[in-house]
Order: sequence, then structure tokens, then C-alpha cells
Amino acid sequence: MIKGVVSNQKVPPDIDDAGTSGDITVREGENVTFTCSAVGRPEPRILWRREDGGHLVVQDGPHEAQKGNLMTKTLVAVKVAYEL
Repeated sequence: MIKGVVSNQKVPPDIDDAGTSGDITVREGENVTFTCSAVGRPEPRILWRREDGGHLVVQDGPHEAQKGNLMTKTLVAVKVAYEL
């Protein structure tokens, strides 16, 4: 007989550096793709923001993919613009 064990233990988020974008600089008007891979319980909430507080115009995402416990989200920001 096989018994399953369900754990409600919380696991802090851990970002997978190999599957995550670093700092990205693009020219105004270009598109940019950000990727973040993380594990944790409950599932980590992944958000992106601009350091200058400006808006990110998003293509239609973010898109999610899960492989085992690793959650990967990809966000495509279109026509990046500098805002004053």
C-alpha cells in the first residue's frame, strides 16, 4: 500500500539565478523580455517594476510555465519609453 504525504510546511521563495534575467538596459521604443524562475511554498508571486516608477506596457502576459516545483514567468514589455 502506498500512502501520500502532503506537507503544509512553508518554504521561502528561492530565485533560480540561472533561469532569471539580470539588469536589462534597452533603447527607448524597443521591446524587452524579462524572465524569472523561482520555487517556494506557497508558490512565489513574481512581479516586475521599473526603478523609476514608470509604467511597463505589457504585450499579453506574464506567461507561466511550471517544471516540477520550479515556476517560470516571462514578461514582454513593448515599446519601452522613458517617462518624466
